[in-house]
Amino acid sequence: GKLPDEPMELIIKAAGMMVESEFVQKDFEHNLDVTVDDYLEIITGKTAMLIVASAVTGAYLATENQDFIEAIYEYSNKIGLAFQMIDDVLDVIGTSNTGKKIGIDISEGKPTLPTIYAMQDSTYGPELRGIYSRVPTDEDVYRALELIRMTDAIDLCYSKADEVAQEAID
Repeated sequence: GKLPDEPMELIIKAAGMMVESEFVQKDFEHNLDVTVDDYLEIITGKTAMLIVASAVTGAYLATENQDFIEAIYEYSNKIGLAFQMIDDVLDVIGTSNTGKKIGIDISEGKPTLPTIYAMQDSTYGPELRGIYSRVPTDEDVYRALELIRMTDAIDLCYSKADEVAQEAID
């Protein structure tokens, strides 16, 4: 059957936000001015909205209760943000068990939460900023991963993801 107008509009909005967020992310590749807020804007469009569109479409098909649908929207948005934060952590500390090759985001200069937090570190941040600001060699990527791991960035990411996931539950 045909979906009601609301979910279709949401799916279109989500697709548009995903594309727009790719461009925003491009603007911040190798850009030392990237902030946590910029990162959250990017992942809201790239990841969270995809999860929102999926969850809310299901909610629309299950009920006409707008309060429930809005609750699903809020919940799935927060879960999408938390998911992406942990996915970005796995790009730094992942193993063969995660099925994700590590360092891809760094090699592409993508602004991720672990990198943003680690660049703020007074001891290791300056060297990491130097690597992030250019197209890195394989040795640069390895060193950047090492530098990020030496900071509290991973713990900060886990805390932020946990905070956002708790907001979803509350």
